[in-house]
Amino acid sequence: MDDRDLDGWLGRVGAAGSGVDAGPDFRERIWQRVGELTVIRQQRRRLLLGLVVFAVGLGAGMVDPPESGPTPTGAHALADGWALAPSTLLGTMP
Repeated sequence: MDDRDLDGWLGRVGAAGSGVDAGPDFRERIWQRVGELTVIRQQRRRLLLGLVVFAVGLGAGMVDPPESGPTPTGAHALADGWALAPSTLLGTMP
């Protein structure tokens, strides 16, 4: 049932008064249309939520500055050298 069918059915029921029988499948068609509208609304909500998450992630990635702090000292300074790189260590194995 699309919007034109629904409008036609509701127009006939409204014009004839409250004592009119709308037909045997009127309720089924109304609930079918309600279900279709609910699905459309849920799809729009998911799309909007996805766009918001994408925009927030993109904005956070663009605003977040790169790490440019001071170099660590102490125990971590040993691991920063090129001599301890995996490629160097594998090349020096006997």
